[in-house]
Amino acid sequence: MSELKKNNHYTIERKGRFLIVSLNQKHLVYSSSIINGGHQEALKFLVNHQSCEGAKHIDRAHILTDCGHEEYHRQTCSEAGTEPNLTAMMGTAADMQYVAIDEQTYKDISACAIVTAGVTGNACRAGEETLWHEVDSGWEKCYEGTINIIVLINVPLLPATLCQAITTITEAKSAALLDLAIPSKKGRGLATGTGTDQFCVASIIDDQLKPKSGAGKHVKLGEIIAKAVINATKKAMQFQNGLEPSLTRSFHHALGRFGLTEDYFKEQSKNFLSENDYDLLLNNMKSVVYSPGLSSACYALASILDRIDNGVYPPEMMQDNVVNQCALIATTLSTKDSYFQKFKNDIHQKSETLQKMETVVFSICLGWSHKWNSP
Repeated sequence: MSELKKNNHYTIERKGRFLIVSLNQKHLVYSSSIINGGHQEALKFLVNHQSCEGAKHIDRAHILTDCGHEEYHRQTCSEAGTEPNLTAMMGTAADMQYVAIDEQTYKDISACAIVTAGVTGNACRAGEETLWHEVDSGWEKCYEGTINIIVLINVPLLPATLCQAITTITEAKSAALLDLAIPSKKGRGLATGTGTDQFCVASIIDDQLKPKSGAGKHVKLGEIIAKAVINATKKAMQFQNGLEPSLTRSFHHALGRFGLTEDYFKEQSKNFLSENDYDLLLNNMKSVVYSPGLSSACYALASILDRIDNGVYPPEMMQDNVVNQCALIATTLSTKDSYFQKFKNDIHQKSETLQKMETVVFSICLGWSHKWNSP
């Protein structure tokens, strides 16, 4: 058992595959726990645990589904060392070694966020088409990613205010994903969470203190809740998935959801480069992939494509916008500003026979092949 944080209100400990919050005084709790979830005032433990590995853990999936929710809850609480009827539980494939904790304070109020986050296999956007529907016989699937959030608040809240805090927590989680431009795994949009996210939020119960009535984005309590969740979610994604902010600068992170993956780029660029230029590119791939100017133009193009998908711009603008941004891509990579119009003409002509992402690859190759050519 490793103690991570302790005060008069709670103790946070890590025990193997378990992250256990022991509530040292009475709390008002809302959670998504299947057992003891919803509105509770008698809980003693909030538990987050690694219930399976991220992919193809079939044996564990059967354990999760075959024994039923109540029996699984009882078995898991027994392993964690908590009382089943006093525990709210969350499960995930994320490793508890990668838990992130962030606390924010303002005067007498504080909010502590405790987050595990895996987003590389299960990120999605609210409203996207899904393949799952719950029927009486249930469903089963073992996911690769989940964002589990515990938020502990040191002041009493009205029940309605705690519901408002849940909205703030959810929006803050989505903001963290959008800040890093995490792509959905199911569509072309940016992810707002994963398909299996869970939460526990708890505020102390103290009859000597007046409950707070606001936890939204206009008040300080909502601000510190959101900041704690955003910071902890980003740290958790960094630990679990290696999503260091600077590593999301790559052009394939910007346009991968539209088909421009690194593998696709390597394969397609053979069609547009000489053997020597292609070999030079492979030996300097990272400097190209993470070029700030190149990735900036790619992010701009991604934003334009999003706006077209959402009906902000008419589809008829697609071709001109792609060509303009691709000309900027080629110019930036070549470091030859005077070539912009030439590149634009070349790209416009070539784009008539290419798909959008093929045009982007051609533009990168065009800029690369001219980088070391004398004007």
